[in-house]
Amino acid sequence: MPSWLLFVERMYLSVFNLCVAGAWGIVVFKWFVFLTAENPDAQRGSLHALLPYGQLAEFMSSMEIINGFMRLTGSSVLGALILHLGRGIVLFWVMSNFSMVYEGWSAPALLVVWGFGDISRFGYLALAKVGLDSKALKSFRYSIPLILFPLGVILEIVQVIGALLESQGLRYTIQVPRTAAGSHSADEDLLVMHIPVRPLLALFLITYIPGAPYMYRLIRVAWRKHMNRTRGPAGRMVSAAG
Repeated sequence: MPSWLLFVERMYLSVFNLCVAGAWGIVVFKWFVFLTAENPDAQRGSLHALLPYGQLAEFMSSMEIINGFMRLTGSSVLGALILHLGRGIVLFWVMSNFSMVYEGWSAPALLVVWGFGDISRFGYLALAKVGLDSKALKSFRYSIPLILFPLGVILEIVQVIGALLESQGLRYTIQVPRTAAGSHSADEDLLVMHIPVRPLLALFLITYIPGAPYMYRLIRVAWRKHMNRTRGPAGRMVSAAG
C-alpha cells in the first residue's frame, strides 16, 4: 500500500476514534451535570436529555463494523455486530418506548457505563494512531472492559426486564393489503395483524445467554494477548527497550 494511502487511513481512524470518544464524553459530562443538579426534576429527566446524545454516540461507534469489514481494524467483525446490535435494540427500542425503564436510575447509569468503556477504547485508539499511546494507557484500555462489560450486561438486562413488566398486553399492529396475502380482489380491506410485544422482548433477553459469555471471552482473549506481549518469557515485565 502506498505511504500516502497509509497516512490517509491512519488520519481517518484517528479522527473517527477521537469523534466517537468525544461523543461519549459529552454523554458522561451531561450525566454528571444532571447528577449534581439541585433540581430533582432535572435529575429525573436526565435520560430524556441524555437519550439523543447516547443514540448519536452509539450510531457513531457502530460505524466500527464498517471499518472492520473494510479491514481497517483488526477487531472482530462478529463481536462488533453482536455488541452494537444489542446496544441498538436496548437504546433505540427498549429505552425509547417503555416508561418504567427511562424513569429509573439504571438507564442513565447504563449510558455512562457504555460511555466510559468507549472513551477508554476509542480514546486510546485515537492516541495510538498518532503515536501518543503508553503502556499504562494500553493496560487500562484492555483491563477496564473486564469490569465494565459485566456491569453493562447487568444494566441492559435490567432495562429489558423493566420493559417486560411494562409491556403486558401491548401489541404491534401491522396492516398488510389482503391482495399481498393471497386475495384476488384489490378492493378488500387491509389484513390487520397484532404481534404481542412481550414475546419479542423475552426472545431478545434469551440471546444474552450465548451472547454475553461469547463477548466476555473475546474481551479476555484480547486482555491475555496484551499481557503476553507485555511480559517476558519468564513472566517479567518487558522493558521499554523491548
